[in-house]
This record gives sequence, C-alpha cells and structure tokens, in this order.
Amino acid sequence: MDFVPKSLLPELSLAVKSRNTSISEMRFRSDGKNTVSFMDERVSLRARPTSKELAGVLKEICNGALWGARESLRAGYVTLKEGVRVGICADARYDGGRFVGIGDPTSLIFRIPTASSDDAAGLYSAWQTARRGILIYSPPGVGKTTALRTLIPMIASGKDALNVAIIDERAELFFEEGTVLSVDAYRGYKRRDGLEIALRTAAPDVIVIDEIGGEGEVLEMLGFLNSGVRIIATAHAGDFRELTVRAGVSEMLSRGIFDVAAGISFSSGKRKIAVSRLDF
Repeated sequence: MDFVPKSLLPELSLAVKSRNTSISEMRFRSDGKNTVSFMDERVSLRARPTSKELAGVLKEICNGALWGARESLRAGYVTLKEGVRVGICADARYDGGRFVGIGDPTSLIFRIPTASSDDAAGLYSAWQTARRGILIYSPPGVGKTTALRTLIPMIASGKDALNVAIIDERAELFFEEGTVLSVDAYRGYKRRDGLEIALRTAAPDVIVIDEIGGEGEVLEMLGFLNSGVRIIATAHAGDFRELTVRAGVSEMLSRGIFDVAAGISFSSGKRKIAVSRLDF
C-alpha cells in the first residue's frame, strides 16, 4: 500500500482484504472517479483525494525532487521499483518552448505488473517456433510486460541460455531477486540509442523491446533490427487485425522482422494466448 493517498487508504485496504487476488492497477483522481482494479474486476472508491494530496504522493514517488525526474515527467510517467509505472496527468509548464515541469497532478495511474504470467508454456512454445522474432500483442493492461518478465528468464537461464539484450526505455523489466540470467539491460536509453549500443558492444543472441508502435520510431529502428539477431517485442492491439493496420507495426511485419505473433487476451479470470505464423 505504498504511495496511496491517506483519504483512500481505508477503502482500498478493505477492497484488497475481501479479494484473493493481487492489484493490477490503481487510479487516483482529484476531479473524477477513483478505482482499484484486479485482473477481472474494477472497484470504485467513494473518497476523493485533493490535488494537493496527489502532489504530496508524487513528491514522495520522486524522492522529494521533481526536478531530478523532469525527463520522465515530461514523458508523462515515473517508473518505480519492480517495474511499477505511474502515469501522471497534470498541467505542463514550458519556458520559451522548453519543458520545465508540471503543476499539481490531477490523476496518478499505477500500473502494477505481476511477477509471472500463467501462459508461460504457450509463450515459450511460440518463441521456440520463431526463427526471426516474436511479436506479443494485447490490449493495454492485459499482460504484455508480464509476458516478457515470464519469457525472458526461460530463454536466458540454464545450460542453453541465450544472451539477451533488453532495451528498457521506461525501466519496467525487473526480475525476481536472486534470479541469475544472461541478460544485459539498457535501462533509460532511447530505443534507437539502446539498439545501436547493444548491437555494437554486447553481441546479443536476442533483443527485447517493450511496446513498439510509433511510425517514426519504428522506421528509425528498422535498420538495426535487420541484423540477424532474433527479436522479441510487444505492441498494443485488441486483435490481430488491429495489429496489421497500425502503420509502424505493419511496416515491421511487412519487412519480415517477425515470423510469429502471440496475442494475449483475458476472460473468465484467465489469460489466453493465440499464436499466428506470419507470412509477409
């Protein structure tokens, strides 16, 4: 219950105690509905924190120094330990076109990844059939990053471990303490920079990129991805059709970066995986 506004803590604690499952998301708003989500349920909270209260939580998240986190705040989020991402809604402040900070937040959105995915066997089987790369897709909040946290240890451990380079721009991919993996993590790097450095210096067998999608970003990365290194990436999409009409993603598909796609959905309290062979 770290970083929960005091006005919401009693209700939120009660919601957690009455359910035998972990929290996947918390949304705190000073001018709207506050909710806590579990994998198959979203619960509304009656209390409403003030913007000043949320500002206090944000300051705590940033260890008392918002200025030190300004680049992350400009992108609209802060990443906490173990890959928890906090989305931040607030008034941006610019000086001469240069971002200098934000006002008091009106919304804080905590996305809380689980340690592992319950579709590990299906994901690993799909990966084993991929010669060039696998693209994992799902709607937001269903478990793409969790899938990576599950799949990477299966690939980067044991006697047949592969060398895996993770381009972790938002610093979200963490693994259980004590896990020994053949992983080189480039945290906080812009994706293009991380890819260039990893390919030049780390000689990876596999490169992992979370949440591709922007057309300009993808086109910038294409030269690095056609390098003979196998790729694992994730993208937002509700189904395979949505995936193929996203401009940046469809370009990667047409260039043959991936030969397997794995779609993750969630229904009746369970994740499901649908695997497709790609022939573009």
